[in-house]
Amino acid sequence: MKDYIINTPSDFNLKETLECGQCFHFNMIDENEYVLTAYGHMLHIRQDDKNLIFYDTDDRTYNELWREYFDIDRNYARIKEELLAKDDKLEEAISAMSGVRILNQEFFETLISFIISQNKQITSPTYEGNVSDIKSIAEYLHSYNIPLIVDEAHGAHFRFSEEFPATAVECDADIVINSVHKTLPSLTQTAVMHINYGYVNVEKVRRYWNIYQSTSPSYILMGSIDRCMSIIEKDGKPLFDNYIRRLKELRGRLKQLKNIKLIESDDISKIVLGYRSGKELYEVLLKRYGIQLEMSSLKYVIAMTSIFDEQSNYDRLYNALREIDEDDNQDKCMSDEKACVSDGCVSEGSMQNDGNSENRVSGNLMLNDTLKDNSIHNSSVAVTYNSADIIENNNIEKDRNNKNNAYNKCNNYDKDISEVNIAGFNNKCAMKISEALNIGDECGYDTVSMDSDDVYGRISAAMVYVYPPGIPILCQGEVVSENVVDIIKQAVDEGLEVVGLEEAGNEIRKRSILCLR
Repeated sequence: MKDYIINTPSDFNLKETLECGQCFHFNMIDENEYVLTAYGHMLHIRQDDKNLIFYDTDDRTYNELWREYFDIDRNYARIKEELLAKDDKLEEAISAMSGVRILNQEFFETLISFIISQNKQITSPTYEGNVSDIKSIAEYLHSYNIPLIVDEAHGAHFRFSEEFPATAVECDADIVINSVHKTLPSLTQTAVMHINYGYVNVEKVRRYWNIYQSTSPSYILMGSIDRCMSIIEKDGKPLFDNYIRRLKELRGRLKQLKNIKLIESDDISKIVLGYRSGKELYEVLLKRYGIQLEMSSLKYVIAMTSIFDEQSNYDRLYNALREIDEDDNQDKCMSDEKACVSDGCVSEGSMQNDGNSENRVSGNLMLNDTLKDNSIHNSSVAVTYNSADIIENNNIEKDRNNKNNAYNKCNNYDKDISEVNIAGFNNKCAMKISEALNIGDECGYDTVSMDSDDVYGRISAAMVYVYPPGIPILCQGEVVSENVVDIIKQAVDEGLEVVGLEEAGNEIRKRSILCLR
C-alpha cells in the first residue's frame, strides 16, 4: 500500500494536536512521527516541513476517515479571527498553541476518558462556588456540533432553589455529572450523570457505559441516592426554604465581622471566609470550638452547609467566628507563639511567624492583595487553575550553574531549558514528563535533600503535590528552583500531606526530592 501525502494545512501542528490532552490513543515513535488508533483503525503518521504523510493509507481511507478525524478542511484561521474579535485575552493562548486542531473522535472515547482520567475540561462550580458561563460555552460548541461535558460535582443542589445558579443541564450542557454526596444527603461515592438529547448518541453512551461499569454495583450506595431523592421529593421545598433563609441570615451576620471577611461567590451555600491565615482559622475552629471546616488554604477557609443543618449549627459557627474576630488572634499568635500553642490555638508544627500557612489547597481562588500585605479585600478575588497562584512568587532565584548530571550521561537531550509560566511562578521545563521518565529508567535516580544546595538546578523525577487537591507544585522534567523548594518546605512544615517526597521509602527522606542522576 502506498503512502498518502498532502501539503500540511495551515494552522496544523501534529505534535500539538495529539499531545494537548484531547487524545490518549497514540504513541510517539520519533520527533513529529506518531502511531495512533481511531475508529478501529491504526495510523502511522508523520509531519515534516511541508507535508503530512499518512503511511500505508489509500485514498478511500484518507477521505472517509482521517480527513474528517484531523478536521483537515476547516478554516482555523477564520475561527481564530472570530475568537479574537470577541475576546482579545485569548491572543496569548492562541499564539502558544496555534497548531492545535480539534480531533473528531468517537464520542464514547471522549466521555469515558473524561470520567476515568478525570481530565475535567470544565469544572463548574469550583470548590469555592464560582460558576462558569455554561450557556455561552454550550452555544459556541454546538455551533460546531461539539457536545459539552460539565463536571458539576458541587452543584447537585442547584436544581432545588432559584437562589442557586442555574444547573449546567438547564444551560444546555450535553452531559453533566453530579456528586450527590457533596451537597445533598447521600452516601459518599454516589453520583449521577445527566444527558441532554440533541448532540449525544444516548444509545451509544449506554452501550459503552455498560462495558465500563461494574456488574456488581453497591445497592447500599444506589439505595442512598434513592433515599436522598425521596426526601427531596417529599420535603424538599420546606427544607430548602429554611436552608436559604438560614444561609442569608448567616451571611448577613458574617458581613459585620471586621477581621474575617465573607467572600462572595455564585453559590451562597459555600461559606468562603478570608483571613490572614487560613490554616490558623481552620485550627482554631477545630481545636477550640470543635467545628470541622471543609478545607483551608493560604488566606481563606471553606465551610460546607446542608439542608439538614439546624439553626443552632449556624449560630454556633457565627458565635465562634465572632469571638475569634473580637479576640484579635492575629496579634496574639504572631507575638507570642508559646502562649498561642498552650491556649490551644494551633499546634506547634503548624506555626509560621510570617502567617504564610496553608492547610488544604483548592487551586481555584486567589486573594491577590494578600500576597502583598495582610489585608483582605472582597474585591481581590480571582479564579485560576493552579494552587501555586496563591503562593507569592518572589522571583528571587539563585543563579545555579550545576546542570543536572543527566545531561552528561544522556547527552541526546540537549534542548534549551525554556521558561514556562505556571500560574504565579516560573518553572523551568527541561524536558517532557515522558522524557524524564525514560531518562530516569536509563540513567537512574538520586534522592536529594531540600535542605542541601545541591538540589537546585537538578531535574525532578517525581511529581510533588499537596493533596487535596492534587495540583502539582513540581512535575517530572522541571528544574528544581529555590522558589519551588520554598513552597514545598512550607507545605511540609505546615504538616500537609505532600505527595512525591517519599519515593525513597524512609522517614529521613521525607524532605528530599527524587531527581534524575
